Amino acid sequence: MMLKVIVTAAVLLAATLWPVLASKSKVLLGRWVTWLGITVSFGVASLFGKPGFSILFLAIGLVVWLEGGVLQHDAREVSRQKAFVVFAYRGLAAGMAFLLALESSVGGAELIAPLVFVIALFDIGGWAGGKWLTRFAPLDRRLFPTVSPNKTWGGLVGSIILGFAANLWAGPFGFGQFILVAIFAIAGDWLESWVKRVVGVKDASDWLPGFGGLMDRVDSLLPMGLVLLIIGF
Repeated sequence: MMLKVIVTAAVLLAATLWPVLASKSKVLLGRWVTWLGITVSFGVASLFGKPGFSILFLAIGLVVWLEGGVLQHDAREVSRQKAFVVFAYRGLAAGMAFLLALESSVGGAELIAPLVFVIALFDIGGWAGGKWLTRFAPLDRRLFPTVSPNKTWGGLVGSIILGFAANLWAGPFGFGQFILVAIFAIAGDWLESWVKRVVGVKDASDWLPGFGGLMDRVDSLLPMGLVLLIIGF
């Protein structure tokens, strides 16, 4: 299963490289490079088995904690209450990464790699749906008008379609479990958007091309630690 996920990711990256280059969009290129980096990171981690994935998630947790520190500093300039909100969120996010690290030490690549693949395609589906499906009413309506104005019903439909397709291809979840995955992924994305709205920033940081911070990229993935506990991985 791990090999299937890596090969599929490599094929998708190769198939989209030319359209991305042809678009001459720096944003799209940044996103492509970021997905390449994520694929390589998990591919390298898979070479070391369970310890590799555990170390990777611990590293993700550390970076998320540090990024949260920047947000907390910005929030402190506004109010102590907002700074506390960010502190609570960065602790939760880092804790979820630590939980995934523990689960990786038990389930290993055969569980974690398909999970990451499903969430990655779920996120890509959200971007693609927001880009193209919003041409059709009522899919152009905003999903979270106040917290995250860029999220639309078209994006949600795109996420469900592509995420479910990824699960059928390489995912470990039944239909009911996938619905749970989708709910927690959406909740994770909403919560991170809400925290950024509290602080008044668009991105967690500006170092990750096309996405903002790592926190923006893993906000849907980190809640999967709870999902795995619920379904009894």
